[in-house]
Amino acid sequence: MLIEQASAELGWPGRSEVFEPQASERRVVVDLAREKLGPPLTRAGADVKVGVLPADPAGNTTESPLALICEFHRQPTAEQLDLAHKLAWNFCRTRLLITLECQRLRAWSCCVPPTAQQDRIIFDDAPSDLVPPTSLTDTALHALHWVSLVTGDFFQQRESAFRGWPGRLCVRAAKQQDVTHCLQPCPQANR
Repeated sequence: MLIEQASAELGWPGRSEVFEPQASERRVVVDLAREKLGPPLTRAGADVKVGVLPADPAGNTTESPLALICEFHRQPTAEQLDLAHKLAWNFCRTRLLITLECQRLRAWSCCVPPTAQQDRIIFDDAPSDLVPPTSLTDTALHALHWVSLVTGDFFQQRESAFRGWPGRLCVRAAKQQDVTHCLQPCPQANR
């Protein structure tokens, strides 16, 4: 699956907004993601393009993106997918990694350590005998639709997979008037 299909079927911004945004502030986040994930994945033999799914495609801010996007142009190996998840988890800028593979769409929690094999993949739209590999299931169309992501519905429905998200910890601390928690380094940064 390529970003064009995801954009058309899931309401995501187009290729240029995900991989080459014109807004300078958002470009900083995309460049940082590309620098952190791209070279190690390329060294591991992956043919991948790295970008971010913005919450506001028209905005010019460095806010946390909805997701990191890894578009694989060849079927990635299990080791390459493990590395992509580890790098996204360590990136500590978003809670979701979405991998667009040849005939598959997966969503990975960046709040679950890479060692948690069972809990890290939170959505997998693997092709089956019932669904042709060129189309998305109704579940994928609902779960990973841009509106579901931007409104937080996707994350609320899968709350247990995102418990360690630092942004949530800061919001909870702010509500309790305890801002010292927000001043601590990202819990994932000590890896």
